[in-house]
Amino acid sequence: MTGAVCTPPEIIQMADEMLIEEAQWLPQYAEEIERAKQRMEKRKADGSYIPPRDYKGVRVHEKTVEEMRQNQEAARMNAAEADKSKTAGNK
Repeated sequence: MTGAVCTPPEIIQMADEMLIEEAQWLPQYAEEIERAKQRMEKRKADGSYIPPRDYKGVRVHEKTVEEMRQNQEAARMNAAEADKSKTAGNK
């Protein structure tokens, strides 16, 4: 999913950010964490830092509880049709 919504530079920066934030639990990566800190400082100094985006999920529309209630019967019918245990070969 990350590759579908982020560019390679965003992914690289995100990995650096995660290493830095989780440093206390990753002592075995101390050298790489120090390099990640240096890369982050460099990004901020030279203007290549990529600010986070406000992602609200990948869905175009998130259903409300009321919308789900309205579609409840159709959802049950879809689930029943997809129930593999009720196919002809499994009865």
